Amino acid sequence: MNSVDLSILIVNWNTRSLLERCLRSVYATVQSRTFEVIVIDNGSTDGSQAMVRTEFPEVRLIENSENLGFARANNQGIRVSRGRYILLLNSDAFLTGSAAETMADLLDRVPSIGIAGANLRFEDGSPQPSYGPLPTFRSEIQSLLGLDKNVQTAEANTDGYVETGRVDGACLMARREVFDQVGLLDENFFMYSEEVDFCYRAVNAGWKVAHVPGAEVTHTGGGSSGRTPGRFLMLYRGKLQYFAKHAGPQAARRLRSAMQTTALLKLVIYSLARKLSMGRIRKDELWRQVYEGLANL
Repeated sequence: MNSVDLSILIVNWNTRSLLERCLRSVYATVQSRTFEVIVIDNGSTDGSQAMVRTEFPEVRLIENSENLGFARANNQGIRVSRGRYILLLNSDAFLTGSAAETMADLLDRVPSIGIAGANLRFEDGSPQPSYGPLPTFRSEIQSLLGLDKNVQTAEANTDGYVETGRVDGACLMARREVFDQVGLLDENFFMYSEEVDFCYRAVNAGWKVAHVPGAEVTHTGGGSSGRTPGRFLMLYRGKLQYFAKHAGPQAARRLRSAMQTTALLKLVIYSLARKLSMGRIRKDELWRQVYEGLANL
């Protein structure tokens, strides 16, 4: 099987228009590398598969009959991919400039880097959290309280990267050797925190994780999940799984208690705000469902 420089894997679930835009960004920006594109569709019902077959016949399309989740679907793509480097790209993430090539160039130059992550930006160009240290109980409490909103802005070194503990999975590039050494994504994670777990395993195996400021990618965020109680519960479930795996069940129980406490606090605050606004603010119901759902995680 002939290899290519880059395998670009895109997991899709009912994001047809975003997926089309994502694919167009790939073909418009990757110019100096040999590459393949693999779309793994998780049982979409919005015509995504037909769009890919019609508009992008060169794409390898894997069609699942159900939603297998992010980790399991990406692993399907990794197993059939041919690239020296593997780029996991969300369907709501759009490459700009030479983002993918900049990341690949860095891996060419610095053999100790196993994983590279892009510089994510919102649609309006404002910066989006893209990287950071591996999670601790303290950092998760800060996140629950909304104290982690400042985007990290560390200066890149002379090789053009910032060494870090984890990068966002919306646009993550890894060497094939890293997957060979530490294994594929952990399929016990359905969605969220699987990339953090992967970074953790890579760091512990001696690889560097790098944030690449020069690789800018537009990321809408929540393309297939939205800002819903279900999304928050999936996010929290992933975090609890991560802590149970790497810090133990007791740490996960402590974190879940903290999640329940902050969800209840937000429920009380938004219930009061709704009363004061004559019903115009409706976030209380969202946090009610999150609070109740946490009991079952």
